[in-house]
Amino acid sequence: MRDVSLGSRAKRDGGKRATASTFAATDYILGWIKRYCHFGSNPAAVAGIDMTYRLSPFYLTTVTLPNPMFVYKSNKNKHPTTLAAVITSVGSKEKRDYENLARSLKSEGIASLV
Repeated sequence: MRDVSLGSRAKRDGGKRATASTFAATDYILGWIKRYCHFGSNPAAVAGIDMTYRLSPFYLTTVTLPNPMFVYKSNKNKHPTTLAAVITSVGSKEKRDYENLARSLKSEGIASLV
């Protein structure tokens, strides 16, 4: 766990409720993102961001990358996908959830992803 951010969301009745968002990744994997998904003319990997996992009442957003350190035995040109980082948020998918992910990555020295 690298970060826990507290915030508030609007309730349907017009009130507010407290919420928490989390960001988790290891130093090692963040190094892979920096090394393989850097912005340049020929990146080694392209990171994927996917917020499709609803774990009521939470949403899980994943950051993945095909890891160039490994290849499939059956296809030497294909790299297995590695889970690199996750964030959780409460309530609904909102723009601020993605902004929280971007802010968390930037605080770790990752200013852009390919």
